[in-house]
Amino acid sequence: VAGLESVITKMANLTSIDNVSTPDDTAVSFRVGTTEFAIPMGSLIDKDAEIAKMQEELARKKRDLLAELVAAFKKEGIEATVDYVSGPVALQSNFLFATDSYELSDKGKEYVNSFMKVYTSVVMREEYAPYVSKIVVEGHTDPRGSYSHNMTLSQNRANAVHSQCVDH
Repeated sequence: VAGLESVITKMANLTSIDNVSTPDDTAVSFRVGTTEFAIPMGSLIDKDAEIAKMQEELARKKRDLLAELVAAFKKEGIEATVDYVSGPVALQSNFLFATDSYELSDKGKEYVNSFMKVYTSVVMREEYAPYVSKIVVEGHTDPRGSYSHNMTLSQNRANAVHSQCVDH
């Protein structure tokens, strides 16, 4: 049993295991030092099923959340791209900043404010809020400029968007 091997390996890292046996398929018995342990196979199988059920629930919530975001953005006329596989939402960025600038344009500020109103109205709903552990803001640049310059510009752009989101 793969999960059991992992449990035993982790236990083995803590102390030595003298004997591991599976006399029948109902339990796994092993001894650590002079103490014997038995783990019912059913409890290991139940845990795997429970984990699989939780993963399915999270995947369903993610699909539902992303679909609702797309519908809400469309309804409000907000241009944003949602990656259904990994979950990020990319803002329409061609008017957020001038070239080589990290100051949000007036149009960019309006856009971020409109975006956040719709975004938070979906992700902070009672059915989704418990599943949202953090919101990450990333900044990007065009390929012009040195690596370090663009890295600093990206960080400053992310900070500008973050400030606009939090302060307004």
